[in-house]
Amino acid sequence: MLESVNKIETFTQGIRNSRAFYEDEKTFDSVLMNFIVIGESVAKLDESFRRANPQVSRSKIKSFRNFVAHNYLELTQKKCGN
Repeated sequence: MLESVNKIETFTQGIRNSRAFYEDEKTFDSVLMNFIVIGESVAKLDESFRRANPQVSRSKIKSFRNFVAHNYLELTQKKCGN
C-alpha cells in the first residue's frame, strides 16, 4: 500500500489542478490503478495493524476502490468528452 501511495504522490507532482490531472491520461490512469491496488491491499491488512490503527477507515478505502473500479469506463469517457 505504501508503494502505491508513494507512486500517487510522485505521479501527481506538478499537477496544477483537477483539470490538468484529468487531461493527463497517463497520470490519470496510473493514479486510478494505484487507488485500486490500495483498495485491494486494505483487505489484506493483518489483525495487529487493524487493532493498532483504528483510524484507518478500511471500509471507505474499499468503497473508493469499488467506485473507481466499477465506474472506470464512465470516468474515462467523461475525460474524453463522450
